[in-house]
Amino acid sequence: MAEAGINYSLNDQFSLSLGFGFNDFYEKSERMVYDDKGSDISAVQQRTLQVLPIQAVAQYNFAKASARVIPYGSLGIGTANMNYEKYWGEFVEKENKWSFLVSPELGINVPFGKYSPVMFNASVQYNYAPYNMNEISSFNTLQGNIGIKVHLH
Repeated sequence: MAEAGINYSLNDQFSLSLGFGFNDFYEKSERMVYDDKGSDISAVQQRTLQVLPIQAVAQYNFAKASARVIPYGSLGIGTANMNYEKYWGEFVEKENKWSFLVSPELGINVPFGKYSPVMFNASVQYNYAPYNMNEISSFNTLQGNIGIKVHLH
């Protein structure tokens, strides 16, 4: 998983941003016999899902910029490109489409000094998209994030 964004602070506590990301999910099963519309298929099944989110994000900081720890909450709303592939040995089923995506997040920023433009970041984020394809009845992930935020002036 990778994330990046461009953030614009309206004041010390409220900001708007545009976020981008990439997630890659992979699952492989042992060779099995699958029933497929009246015929049987013996195959090693591999499934992949790549998710490319693009979201507008509103963030509210629960403390002033001068605080030693700045807890925050944010809500991202946007879209994600969902690229699904299921391999039956050498044969593949594919679907690539865009889906609505919403992502609430709670976290903390810890500046490396008072008003420092560099901060340690830790957060928990939930992602939901009403994406349906074969085994996937909706896209739900809970992710933990750790990183560095840099404010460019």
